[in-house]
Amino acid sequence: MTTIKDLKQQAANLGLTNEHVKTFGKLSAKTTWQAAIDAHLATTEPVETIALLPNPWDGDVKTTQPATSEQPVLPVYQLCLPMGLEPVEPSPEPQPEPLTATPPTLAVLLIVAFMVLFCHVLTTVKDIYLLVRSAIARRRNESQRRQQWYSDLRQLMTTV
Repeated sequence: MTTIKDLKQQAANLGLTNEHVKTFGKLSAKTTWQAAIDAHLATTEPVETIALLPNPWDGDVKTTQPATSEQPVLPVYQLCLPMGLEPVEPSPEPQPEPLTATPPTLAVLLIVAFMVLFCHVLTTVKDIYLLVRSAIARRRNESQRRQQWYSDLRQLMTTV
């Protein structure tokens, strides 16, 4: 079991400062020093490639050589994929399709035609209503004048 003193010495040997270690937590905690050391080692140590052993059922067994600097170093997520599969790149977000004008359906055409026809019928009915109303008012006015004339005539005949 390592002590905090050993962890501080190891961090100093790696060149870690107290200010850098503070970003991982309290300086009095062993977990802080261990996390800082682990993070530093994870970023500075080269990633080794895994040499795959040949499949004994293939029949042609060859010895594998350790990874060299000429061989590509695979990222960790590719090491988890089954043989022969390539990592899938994230697809871009789907863009909404632009709105296009579609021809109106028969129901829409019938509704529009009905509304236009209704507007014309409504204006015609309104005109007829106004004509009838004015004719009734004219007849009422004539009737009132006639009654007034008869009333005046009766009064004249009784006074003579």
